[in-house]
Amino acid sequence: MHWDHARYFLAVARLGTLRAAARALGVDQATVGRRLAMLEEQLGAKLFVKMPNQFALSPVGEALVTDAEAMEQAVAAFMRKSAGVDLDLAGPVRIAATEVLAELFILPVIAALRDRHPHIDTGLMTIAKPDEPSWRNAHLALRTVRPENGDYISRRLARLEVGLFAAPAYLEQRGTPVAGAAFAGHDLVIYQRDGASYRWDHLCGEPIASGNIALQVTTSAMLHGAVLAGMGIGAVPVLQARRSGLVRVLPERSDEEPVWLVVRGDLYGAARIRVVSEAIGAYARSL
Repeated sequence: MHWDHARYFLAVARLGTLRAAARALGVDQATVGRRLAMLEEQLGAKLFVKMPNQFALSPVGEALVTDAEAMEQAVAAFMRKSAGVDLDLAGPVRIAATEVLAELFILPVIAALRDRHPHIDTGLMTIAKPDEPSWRNAHLALRTVRPENGDYISRRLARLEVGLFAAPAYLEQRGTPVAGAAFAGHDLVIYQRDGASYRWDHLCGEPIASGNIALQVTTSAMLHGAVLAGMGIGAVPVLQARRSGLVRVLPERSDEEPVWLVVRGDLYGAARIRVVSEAIGAYARSL
């Protein structure tokens, strides 16, 4: 199979439309459509389902994204090595993420990159909310919401499971909540209504009508810290909660949030940006 076909497939999978993919690839829209048709004919399978406003991946297309990304990374590594780019990667890479996403997916990568690429100047900007406008000042970002506007290339990095957790000391004093009891007899730590109004009805699918709102917070780091301090039960990413020793309650209750790696379209081809984004992607797949 010609590598270029997979490259066109990935562009449409990430951007959702032939027009956006054509703009990112520097070709016309008809070329993108023709390449997709050739690939589907070679494979004997439909890779996309055409929706009113976008191309959605078919089950076959969804299954092939990871393999196509591996091809993309192999080609990029081949080109870097053949050009000697790995020897002189340098320059700034500004990353934006909430504190939790930075802790889970970015900090371990930055630590490893410092040894391999000491001339890449990595900067980390933490934001309180995924939709905070300042994230657009970064070269790349981790977000739980895919940007709808602007020249960005996005790919889903991971699915972040969120569960209900409490500190051991809290459970010793107050006991374990009962499924279906709407947190009767328990304190809750929750985001302020204007930041996450949907969580004022349910936490991970459990109604909160009978619970006591002990604390309202504005950031994920504050929520995690309050739960860790024993102030109540809260919805915390499972990866983060396990690392800090929190205890999961009502394990049958959970939510899932996508994590998107977003790169500015004008910087997508820059070697230093690719090295950092590929390292973040590889780390996320290892978890």
